[in-house]
Amino acid sequence: MRIEIESMPFFDKRKRHDQLSQLATHEQIPFAKSQRFKDWRTGIPNFRLWKKRSSRRVKNIFQFSEPELGGHIQIFDFLHMDDDGETRRTTTFLLESRDLRLPSFRIRPKGFEDVLGKLFVAPNPLFPQYPDFSKNYKIIGRDRNAIRYAIKPEIFSLFTGKNNWHLEGEGQFLIWYRKNKTRRTTQIMSFYEEGRELCHWMLNSDTNDYV
Repeated sequence: MRIEIESMPFFDKRKRHDQLSQLATHEQIPFAKSQRFKDWRTGIPNFRLWKKRSSRRVKNIFQFSEPELGGHIQIFDFLHMDDDGETRRTTTFLLESRDLRLPSFRIRPKGFEDVLGKLFVAPNPLFPQYPDFSKNYKIIGRDRNAIRYAIKPEIFSLFTGKNNWHLEGEGQFLIWYRKNKTRRTTQIMSFYEEGRELCHWMLNSDTNDYV
């Protein structure tokens, strides 16, 4: 069962930090309690996840060195305050790689407005040969040809059904998350492995080389 934590009392926040810190120690992963958001995001694109958010914070930061991927991975809790004054938390996977040269794009779950739009505009998905993905997810970005080449269809197996994943990319950066969802301590390593698989396909697949 997936746990979904949005706001936490202080005790639970402390408990979460202690559990994640213990996991990092056990797995011998470099780990930081928190970092000032303004300093942390220096050089990182202004992704939709943290665009126009208030009280932004980055906590419980795992650092993975990834020479095979040409850079490093971070897994962290991104926190912000919503319009109701509630703190929202999103466990996020971030790859920075010198081997990535991505156009600006994002993949998000389709919502009611997308279903309604089909009544007035003929859909034109970037990957019509993958109907299950195209039914549930929307790809947004200006350079459709560059995006069609950059996104490797092998990753679509992670976007089946309505599992509400978001993927954003630009330049040397890629982030992957479920908005306002927190990963259990016991899920962090599987989240890392799945994200690493996604990055492997994005970097190494030649599926689109002849598109």
